[in-house]
Amino acid sequence: MVGVAGNLEVLISLQGGRLAWATSNTERRLFTRVLLETTRLRTEVVDALDEAGSRQRGQLAQALVLQGHASMAQVRTALRVELETVLEVLRRAPQVHTLFVPRTTGSCPVGLTFAPGGLEFDWA
Repeated sequence: MVGVAGNLEVLISLQGGRLAWATSNTERRLFTRVLLETTRLRTEVVDALDEAGSRQRGQLAQALVLQGHASMAQVRTALRVELETVLEVLRRAPQVHTLFVPRTTGSCPVGLTFAPGGLEFDWA
């Protein structure tokens, strides 16, 4: 889903009715920043995975776990912070215009996605 409000741009990846990841032009590197702050992960590792083709957030998250750079719990925490933060930014934005764009690439394992009710976010 793409959301736009004034200068704000938000991307939220929905997969099978679950939230996979989110980013906005105000929080571009939040996922990486949370991982760097809560793990021993180095920036060089994330950059190397990006260069190797894991540019989609779901693919990067999965690669970090599969290659042993971060645990599933650490990656889920970073994804949760990212989703809750971006959703809150979107909720506060006035007159948001949304567009749903079907995508067939970059899917996340279900274990790295969230049911909407599983996030600490006020949907009202």
